[in-house]
Amino acid sequence: MSRKDQMVKSVFMVTILSILGKITGFFRETVIAAYYGAGGASDTYFVAYTLPSVLFSIVGASMGIIFVPMYVERLKEHQKAAQKFSSSIISITIIITSILSIVGMIFSKYVVMFIAPGFKDQALNTTIHLTKIMFPMFIFISLSYIITGVLQSHESFLVPAIISVPSNIVIILSVILFSREYGIYALGWGTMLGAVSQILIQLPAVKGKLDYRFCVELDDPSIRSYWYLLVPVILGTAVDKVNIMVDKMLASSLMVGSISAINYSTRLLDFAGSVCTGAIIAVVYPNFANMSANEDYKKLTHTTYSAVIGISQIIIPVTAAAIMLNKDIVRFVFERGAFEEQHTNLTAYAFSYYALGLWAMGIREVLNRVFYSLDDTSTPMKISIFAMVLNIGLNILLVKNMGIGGLGLATAISSTAAVLFLLHLLRKRMEHFKLRAFLKEGLKIVLVVFIMLYGMLVFRSYVPMDNFNIKFLSSAAIGFVIYMSLSWYFGIGIFGSIKGRDNQQGNVCIEGMEFNNDAPVSVIIPCYMCSDTIARAVHSVWYQTWRPREVILIEDCSPDDGATRDMLHYLMYVYPNNWIKIVTLNKNGGPGNGRNMGWDFATQEYIAFLDADDAWHPQKIEVQLKLMLKNPHIILSGHSYELVKGGFNDFYTIYTLEYFKSLKVDFIKNKKMLLSNQLPTSSVMLKGRDIDERFDNKKFYSEDYLLWLNIMLSGHKGMRIDMPLYYVYEGHRRDGLSSSLWKMQKGEIETYKIVWRKGFINGFVLVILEMVSYIKYIRRLTIEGMTYIIKRFK
Repeated sequence: MSRKDQMVKSVFMVTILSILGKITGFFRETVIAAYYGAGGASDTYFVAYTLPSVLFSIVGASMGIIFVPMYVERLKEHQKAAQKFSSSIISITIIITSILSIVGMIFSKYVVMFIAPGFKDQALNTTIHLTKIMFPMFIFISLSYIITGVLQSHESFLVPAIISVPSNIVIILSVILFSREYGIYALGWGTMLGAVSQILIQLPAVKGKLDYRFCVELDDPSIRSYWYLLVPVILGTAVDKVNIMVDKMLASSLMVGSISAINYSTRLLDFAGSVCTGAIIAVVYPNFANMSANEDYKKLTHTTYSAVIGISQIIIPVTAAAIMLNKDIVRFVFERGAFEEQHTNLTAYAFSYYALGLWAMGIREVLNRVFYSLDDTSTPMKISIFAMVLNIGLNILLVKNMGIGGLGLATAISSTAAVLFLLHLLRKRMEHFKLRAFLKEGLKIVLVVFIMLYGMLVFRSYVPMDNFNIKFLSSAAIGFVIYMSLSWYFGIGIFGSIKGRDNQQGNVCIEGMEFNNDAPVSVIIPCYMCSDTIARAVHSVWYQTWRPREVILIEDCSPDDGATRDMLHYLMYVYPNNWIKIVTLNKNGGPGNGRNMGWDFATQEYIAFLDADDAWHPQKIEVQLKLMLKNPHIILSGHSYELVKGGFNDFYTIYTLEYFKSLKVDFIKNKKMLLSNQLPTSSVMLKGRDIDERFDNKKFYSEDYLLWLNIMLSGHKGMRIDMPLYYVYEGHRRDGLSSSLWKMQKGEIETYKIVWRKGFINGFVLVILEMVSYIKYIRRLTIEGMTYIIKRFK
């Protein structure tokens, strides 16, 4: 099993186990509510739990986060170095957390009086006793985070994923068995023992990976570095807690129930966020650390991209469904007993705005860990402080008019701004991190989400159901099926990776094939108003390492007073006799007509197309023809291109025989080809004798895309080589076709309609493809507009 497959399997298993933990957590809350209700006893417990929970959620979690990359780095050096490092960190953690716990227990009275100044007499005394019971949790939870870090660094993810299960079971049993005799203290001791169980369940798994010996190596540079890096993470995490506190402070001045609505909303979002992102983060973070330790930044970039796309693919539809079904979700989860309809409405209002930030919260966790793996903890801290300031400002601005919804919207905006800044900084730091690819995949996800929402809306509008629970669950199920089906059909995100395994032939060795300077290829070049570029194009063909046997130049009736025609005849005179053939047309019939005419005159088995203002890499024919000869079932092939500033290349990348030993070939799937044209015309080579289809002479735009689709959808096989084997010159950008964005858009839509009329696709797919096409058009228009503005103001 490949490393990527192993990661996907781990994410799946951790997700399942995390959901199991959340289910047992739900039963824990249900049991606590059933035995203690919402009275004074439960209030004393929740107040006593406040400070220990804040400490281990900020300090303990931060210790585990910083531990992973530093432990992995030591592990790369030597097992003994990692053992020494982990033993020292655990020993120092025991000392510090024990001191803080003892101090907290001694001063528990003052802690409780600060947190709950309204508590008096019995409530105060009970809370003080519970605080003393539960404060040592800080020790065990902090150690649990570090042990989890050890296991994850060794790619052992399953046990850490279920540590909450025994903890929840211990609490449930403590309440059921001992609450009658010991009251609320049974819950306090159960919580304390549950924290201990989180360590105990991990001990068998960590055996052999962690050989603990008590030691305190304060002079070790790595130990000092650990504590130095830890401080910014603690501060950054604490800042997030401040945001929550500020929200509740402002909510206290709003209508009664606003604070509870925030609590319930954030609880729902925490559940969704942990299920959607927790497993992915748990699995990829140690891999981030490994790649950083090996200085494999290209792989780190790729894994980061995959993690961001994976989380986006899960969390965007969840966010959209949460906003659409906000009231139904709150009603389904909470509306019972004292939680009445007005509470549902208020909570749903807050929930819908807080949900807008769910994507940013998940992505931020991934990006933070990328920086942590690079030993940079200050950047996430600074971004967290920026987000906090922005959130507080937006809170004050929006709460006046929007109430509790303004608090949620402020959180969403500030979180999104933080993610955008992190992406920008990551792009500057990691040269291989390409935002364009992420935006392209993100647009596909958003499009499918809109279709999902439309399907859910139609279902809810036209399928009558009296039972609320059945209607809610059915709506969610319909949305899930639509989203998963379309994502699979179009190979979006992780589904593209899974399906890509079937499309990929693997490593193809073409080293042993003999060199041939007389390749059986006819090159067709339509020539229209190209007197200044055609010589460069023909020059690139002549200097091919596998030179084509003939070049066919189509003079397409250029209105330039014979300049193009004269240049073509000059080239025919310069190059050897009969290598260049010229076909002169009396009327301009468009690029498709010109290519068809050249096709009719071609004498070779393989046809290659080249636009007059592009040029080929010297090894284009060698690479492409070798691969087609090695894969005789391939009828159509293409490759990527490189944009060159100016009008000529300064240098070329020459691919060696060593490189050819493991060249990868990707077969093109019809569904992916339908989403976008995978084969630029100047990259295409095809077996001309095996193809009956031709370019549509009536189309001036997207005629090449229509032909490729006709070939592929008729059952022929195609491939794409991920090598830039031709060049597009920025100094000679086409002022005709490529600048006519709207005409290109209409051409693409017409292409889809022709394919539909031929019966290759159904009406539903046609509608989806048209929607995708318009989204791509808006994107192109935006990019062209921004490029124009930037050039004007330079």
